[in-house]
Amino acid sequence: MKAIYTILLLLFVTFSSFAQRKITGETKPAYKYEINFEPSSKTGGISITTPYLSHADFIFERNLTAQPGHKSTFSKYEGILLGIVKPYDGNTTFGPGYIQSLSKRYRVATISDSSDIQVIAYGITPNNKNFFKYHVVLNDKKELTSWTTPRYFEKQFDAERPYAVLWKGKALAEQVYVEAYDTRDFDNREGVLLNWNLTTKELPRVSGMWAFMRFVERGVPMQREYFFRKDSISSPFFSKFNTEYNYPEDLHFRQNDFGDFGIYLDLLPGTFYSATIKKIINDSISEYRYATYSSANPVLSIQEDVFAAPGNYEIEIYNVHGEEDEEGTKKQRIRIPVKVFPPPPKETTFTIKQIVPYATAAILIAAFVFYLYYRQNKRKIAGIEMEKQVSKLRLQSVRNQLNPHFVYNALAGIQNLLNKNDNKRANAYLTRFSRLSRSVLEDAEKDLITIEDEVKLLNDYLQMEQMRFGFDYTIQVDAAIDPTNTEMPAMLLQPFVENAVKHAMPAVAYGSIGIVFERRDKNILIKIRDNGKGFNAHTAPGTGSALSKNRISLLNEVYSNTPVVLDVQSGAGGTTILLTLNDWLA
Repeated sequence: MKAIYTILLLLFVTFSSFAQRKITGETKPAYKYEINFEPSSKTGGISITTPYLSHADFIFERNLTAQPGHKSTFSKYEGILLGIVKPYDGNTTFGPGYIQSLSKRYRVATISDSSDIQVIAYGITPNNKNFFKYHVVLNDKKELTSWTTPRYFEKQFDAERPYAVLWKGKALAEQVYVEAYDTRDFDNREGVLLNWNLTTKELPRVSGMWAFMRFVERGVPMQREYFFRKDSISSPFFSKFNTEYNYPEDLHFRQNDFGDFGIYLDLLPGTFYSATIKKIINDSISEYRYATYSSANPVLSIQEDVFAAPGNYEIEIYNVHGEEDEEGTKKQRIRIPVKVFPPPPKETTFTIKQIVPYATAAILIAAFVFYLYYRQNKRKIAGIEMEKQVSKLRLQSVRNQLNPHFVYNALAGIQNLLNKNDNKRANAYLTRFSRLSRSVLEDAEKDLITIEDEVKLLNDYLQMEQMRFGFDYTIQVDAAIDPTNTEMPAMLLQPFVENAVKHAMPAVAYGSIGIVFERRDKNILIKIRDNGKGFNAHTAPGTGSALSKNRISLLNEVYSNTPVVLDVQSGAGGTTILLTLNDWLA
């Protein structure tokens, strides 16, 4: 009888466990490992982390340059794919910096605990292993594994095919370098530095130092990047340069000469640095203005308010693990003294008594000359001014028509995405459209904007329309043109680019648009090309094109000395818009 009860009890417990699993579902175990990939080693590339190797298959098919949902003309990624397998809860970070190998930049993985690490080559299998070589180097001195064909293979982490294991283990307080390449194409290679050496004592070297210099041009406040280089020793901002660590030793400038500063540090693997900036009050008193501790970010950013007041400052950079003296001060450090002068005073060269006679005489002479000129040219000047005012009003009218035309087309694109229930892309499209609309509205009252601002506007617009039509585009500015200081008529190019997007891109499978700014002596030639099916340039409709042609005509009335010439060339292979700004450059 007891045996029967025991059997019934076991059946009840089993049935209860099964029912409980059905109701609540099974809890998946926590990830024990994660695998980090970086497909593009030439530039540092895109980093992808996944717990399962079956998820890595999409990397081989992924277009690393196109946005999701867009058509691509690029082939799948076929390079070596090195994965770093680390414990999920391990203390592993990627950086600081990269390891350079000719044209490649390889990852640095800094391991701050005693975790075992694996380096695997996903894509190298027993079937193709003879096409690949790899080697392993310890501390940049000893080759643990000479160049050889991969020999060890596993199939873990939900992998769909075997993969090569190039290294596994740990090397506490040391560094292990693993590199692999395809014998058929040496450019197809990848590597990684595993760094357990967390006490690197070398002082970081300054790779570059720059600031945003302020100036006024034609009465307009502007700024541009200024780089502090050793070949600029005659610079007004320093006269001595430390060539060992690459920084100016006596930096000096006036208050408000510069905005934000940036210092790029060349960090060795395992290098963590600290930086402080203090204002020197006297020999014994300092006022700290900025401090960062144990950073691995190679870019040290200094906000403009750090040097907001005149005085003596000192930028101090040192290795966190550097050697210290008896007082705990780092023995080796970069010290950049900075002296900020007050802005130049507004000096009065002459007294009022000295100015009055000369000013009176100048005013009388100017008034007499103006009177003679006025009498002779009164009607002529009035007529010219009248024509210019009329042309400007008509030009502003055309501008006011172009903006609603652009907004209407953009809203139609958003409506189209909403009708397709593509809310995600509609939201992204609307975000870009709002930013672009703000730029257009801010420039609404400007007749001229810089080429740099025009390129930014076109970039925003084309990136926005890429979400609808999935095309490629390029924008190139001739190196002989200064885009920051060269102006052009506002909203001149956008209607033509919009026509290319709206009419040409939907008609071809792999659409592309190219925009080029070229210098031709004193002229600027702007080319807008697309690979659409073309149209009849004389009969093709289009409100944007008609308004643009009318606007060019009005521009030539206002800027008669620098006329704009429009040429439209269209055929079966695409359309080219040529806009020439004559005598636009000095």
